[in-house]
Amino acid sequence: MGMDQDRRRAPRIPKLMRFVLLWKRVEEGAFSTDASRYGIFLRSAVMPPVGSPITLVVPDGDSTDNCVRMYGTVTRHVRRGDPMNPLGGIGIELERISSPDGVEPVRKLLVSLLSNNAPAEMDSISGPVTVFLPDFRVEGGLGDETSGHAASPTMPEPRAEPVKTSFTVFCKWRNMIIQAELCSLSMEQAILKGLTVRPMVGDPVHIRILSHQLQGFDGTQFAANIDQINYDGLTDQSTVSLALDPGASGIDIRRLMDALRAQIKTDPEVERMDTATHTAAETPPPLPDVARGQNDE
Repeated sequence: MGMDQDRRRAPRIPKLMRFVLLWKRVEEGAFSTDASRYGIFLRSAVMPPVGSPITLVVPDGDSTDNCVRMYGTVTRHVRRGDPMNPLGGIGIELERISSPDGVEPVRKLLVSLLSNNAPAEMDSISGPVTVFLPDFRVEGGLGDETSGHAASPTMPEPRAEPVKTSFTVFCKWRNMIIQAELCSLSMEQAILKGLTVRPMVGDPVHIRILSHQLQGFDGTQFAANIDQINYDGLTDQSTVSLALDPGASGIDIRRLMDALRAQIKTDPEVERMDTATHTAAETPPPLPDVARGQNDE
């Protein structure tokens, strides 16, 4: 029997349970609808692209520090209205669970999620542990977020600061070309405002730079997915946060960030305009929790 068959035959237990979903700089509450030893399905306003690594925290009240954490990868999106999951959400393939306080908190979580399909016994280890799925193998130490091995101290890579700008770009969304203002750009995220449409979280978007805007960027475009949205009903415009893929477009994104910095530095008019329009935008435009992923249509 192959692994895919094992996954399909693994019992999925209906279970409503609250988690905090961590992905990049996003921290969002989510609820499970069912789970198996291979994965879990979540109702979430945030829908990271398929293939994205995510972390699910089992919160202790309002705190997410020193809590049990589940690590996995997004495998599918389900739109609202689906017969099996009318509210929509994301499917996640689970890889491991970590606990700073030994095996017992992990065992309790598995019993809550899987009921009688949870392991009857697990190796008893005190202190930080990682339980690998689907075979429930227990190892000492907390798992590294990017691998299945014990974590080792590493120096964090330096992160380029986002570029604050007011640069006009064109977006392809569905079959439409829409003009918008790029007001913040980093290697992993772009903030656009002034979209005259109302997209949904998870929608794919292509950002395109025209040749007359910046020399050397003729036809350059980036693929992205919407991960947050704030729709203003008074102006009928949207501000969106886009998740970029540095693995696929990293070179072009960094080139664009450098070009925008150079433009701001060498053009006093651009710098003055940027200061005037973005003094209140030292951080990207706010995306209120209540507006994330909402679409009343």
